[in-house]
Amino acid sequence: MSIGIPDVDEEHRRFISRVNELDAAIAARKDRREIERLIQDIIHEARSHFDDEERLLAERGYPDARLHSAQHARLNSLLWDVLRMSYAAESGDDWAKKGLLIKQMLLDHFQLDDNSYRHFLRQPPAMVAR
Repeated sequence: MSIGIPDVDEEHRRFISRVNELDAAIAARKDRREIERLIQDIIHEARSHFDDEERLLAERGYPDARLHSAQHARLNSLLWDVLRMSYAAESGDDWAKKGLLIKQMLLDHFQLDDNSYRHFLRQPPAMVAR
């Protein structure tokens, strides 16, 4: 899942670590407050990561930067929707399902959407400007 940009790759590794924490909490059947906290942390970190990534794409002149930003906005909205739905959940199992949905949405974004700019950002800046 490496993009080849150290800062972005490090943020992705941190995300995977956070998602693994969420997985572990779900597997251990932690109470819903713990799962809620982990989900909220992941969503807040996602917004920060999206901002960093959008800044990088704009600085490097990525031609689809606006599209990628729109993907981030959509994903951020979906993440918050899932969290809001979780508040209506009656059981810890419902919270666990929502946590797994958030995990899958983020992993899909990293593997599919972020992969779309990988080749572009790996080019030396002088080549990109041509």
